[in-house]
Amino acid sequence: MLHLYKHFISFETDVRHLALRLSILNTLCYLAYLYIPGYHPAFICAAIAVFIVGLIETIGIKYSTKRRISFGLLMSFSSGVALILGSMASQNIWLMSIGIMLFMLLVALSSSAKSLPANTILFTASIFIIGSNFPTTFEGSIGYGIAFIFGGVIMTLSGYIHSLYYDLKNTDYEESKTLFNFNKTHWSFAIRLSIAVLGGYLLAILFHFNQAYCVPMTTLIVLKIDNDFAWERMKYRFAGTLLGSILALILIYFIHDKLLLTLLLLPINFLMVTSLAKHYGAYAFFLTAMITISLNIIDPQGILITEARGLDTLVGVSIAAIVVLITHKLNKSKAPKAPKKID
Repeated sequence: MLHLYKHFISFETDVRHLALRLSILNTLCYLAYLYIPGYHPAFICAAIAVFIVGLIETIGIKYSTKRRISFGLLMSFSSGVALILGSMASQNIWLMSIGIMLFMLLVALSSSAKSLPANTILFTASIFIIGSNFPTTFEGSIGYGIAFIFGGVIMTLSGYIHSLYYDLKNTDYEESKTLFNFNKTHWSFAIRLSIAVLGGYLLAILFHFNQAYCVPMTTLIVLKIDNDFAWERMKYRFAGTLLGSILALILIYFIHDKLLLTLLLLPINFLMVTSLAKHYGAYAFFLTAMITISLNIIDPQGILITEARGLDTLVGVSIAAIVVLITHKLNKSKAPKAPKKID
């Protein structure tokens, strides 16, 4: 059984410690949401920041502590600003559309850079899209951004404190110094990504999807994570989302106490981080369960929110699948045909 787990869960010490830090801080944010009156959305923004900065740390787990801390802080501030912009632009479809196109351009042009900077751009773009789910006043948007930065800095600070007590011998890998690539392939990917994500956003707005941000964000993540292996990622994303939703629905059906649901985030977040380092499908499974339970803690509509998010994710994956299929057909038609054999 342990051999089976090793295919999906990382047992490395650094990963387990990181997963524990993220689980505790994320759960504390939701406990604050439940029991501290007056600042509910701010605690949710802080919880999202803990999660996102934790992902950056997980991706950079083999890098030096100094590098991880640097990008944790960069992620905190860049995504905090992106959340502010997304929240302010959410009430204007034109501003939101322009913002999506600009962020997709940055994501696409950095798509070949296997580095922490490229992933920082990807997650910052994702937070801009998530910001559309926090429409509020100008002052409210600033408050959300500050709360996000605070959560990210706390997560990064916990990593620094951890490094003082544990001798982390990881070193930086050699990386390409070029973050952005302006060749034809990347511009082509920028066009496809912009059309797909913007199309998902407009579709969600047109049909008044409950969790509208899930559609463009799912399309972005599936297309970007690995452009060369998008079909495999879509398969894992779909299967993980489906099974994770089923698990969450079972838990939500039997557990109605919000405190118990919040405490469940501890093991689920832990498994989510440890699976990210091993298997994308397992990560999608625990990620879906985590988000679904979180939404049920936040929103009294419960199972209705779960069903809505499942539909939004399915639409996002479908859009990504259509784009990949069309791209594959076009590339196949442009490929030079093999010369006919002459007998």
